[in-house]
Amino acid sequence: QKNWLWRKSAHWANHIITLSEFSKSEISKHFDIPESRISVTPLGVDERYFDRLTGGVVDAVVNRYSLPGNFFLFVGTFQPRKNLERLISAHEALPSKIREEFPLILVGRSGWGCDDLLARLGNYTAKGGSVRWLQNVDDLEKRVMMQRATALVFPSLLEGFGLPVLEGFASQTPVICSNTSSLPEVAADAAWLVDPLSQN
Repeated sequence: QKNWLWRKSAHWANHIITLSEFSKSEISKHFDIPESRISVTPLGVDERYFDRLTGGVVDAVVNRYSLPGNFFLFVGTFQPRKNLERLISAHEALPSKIREEFPLILVGRSGWGCDDLLARLGNYTAKGGSVRWLQNVDDLEKRVMMQRATALVFPSLLEGFGLPVLEGFASQTPVICSNTSSLPEVAADAAWLVDPLSQN
């Protein structure tokens, strides 16, 4: 019923504004709306992401979460389209020395369809493994983690935009993201684009 209402309301609108060329194409295709009636206004990053965090603020976050010197970071809500099961498998495929030196830290809350993922993360926590899930991380703490990460990894299967990619850029952190949906449009040549279906 909700999908039906969306389609109806889209046709009632005089004009539609969306956040990427990819989304524009998808709306046009699935809602049968001419692209001439759709405009793209990309998202931006709040200026606070450009502020370099130093001193006691950083030390407090590092100590609270026992952050290592090097780590890969994912930020986002846990959903199947975020591709986290494959991301964890890719990290597991790394040599043990690299996994230990560059653990994978996942920051976000659980969403729908992630029961198997949560069980897998629970096993990591119990064993003290190289994959960690941090919950209830506030905005300042997230920004500290973004600025300290070795790389932000965002291997999503489907994104209408992908704001964490821009947040990573603003944090002066290297970004690894998918080469699908809107992400090549957002990242252009400023990120390492990878096949989200490959664990290699």
